[in-house]
Amino acid sequence: MIRLLPLILLGCAVISGFGDDVRTVRATYEAEFERALTAHGTASPKTAFADTLAAIATARSDTEDPGVLAYLSVLEGMVLLQTGDVAGAEARLGDVAAAAQALGRQTPVPRDALLADIYPDLVAGGAALAARDGASAAELRAGADALAQAGRNVQGRLCALRSAGRLPDPATDGGAAYAAATAASYLASVDADAGLACRPADDALPVCAAAAARQHLVAARDLTATFPPGTPAPALTARAAEIAARADRQPGLPAPEDACR
Repeated sequence: MIRLLPLILLGCAVISGFGDDVRTVRATYEAEFERALTAHGTASPKTAFADTLAAIATARSDTEDPGVLAYLSVLEGMVLLQTGDVAGAEARLGDVAAAAQALGRQTPVPRDALLADIYPDLVAGGAALAARDGASAAELRAGADALAQAGRNVQGRLCALRSAGRLPDPATDGGAAYAAATAASYLASVDADAGLACRPADDALPVCAAAAARQHLVAARDLTATFPPGTPAPALTARAAEIAARADRQPGLPAPEDACR
């Protein structure tokens, strides 16, 4: 199954475009992405973005533009994550790290550069999500810890960029909102898994203690509120509302705060 959520939240964010060199790649990706949405995640991971991956390979062979090559590396990595190909995504860590170096010197930091920067955490989160199926309670706890760490890492990076004044206006670049929504999805997943992963005897474990206090749910709620989309984004808005509603149903949780407090 295609991992449309939470990684779907990054799908449109990675499309920033670099002119004619990536026009075919962009159009192909958008078409396949829409088909994947229509299929409700039932398409085969091996074929869902086959045309996009082929277009990326063609574009890569036809250009030496470092900006285009960096963009293609980020998009390829995100496509692999979206289809649940964690091994393939892990194999691109070096390429995306190079893309992050090429793109990350800009201020404000555009969404492609942001995604490249947090890509190792997205891969870690994708791996933790993929390992949940059929996992034992001990494996779920370990996976929850890894997923929570990935979410916290993304949150920390967003807060550092905001503090440095390096995030773009959300009305023109939705990268921060997409990244925050993905990190929040990780944290909300940890909260949801706590009942399966943690037993009373595990309360001393950090991930279980935090889950018992609903700290991951609170962090997820505050993160989406701190980095909202600046333009209409139904998927992001719906995800934030879902997390906020879950938090509202829990008595005794602290009031919403800035996630970068």
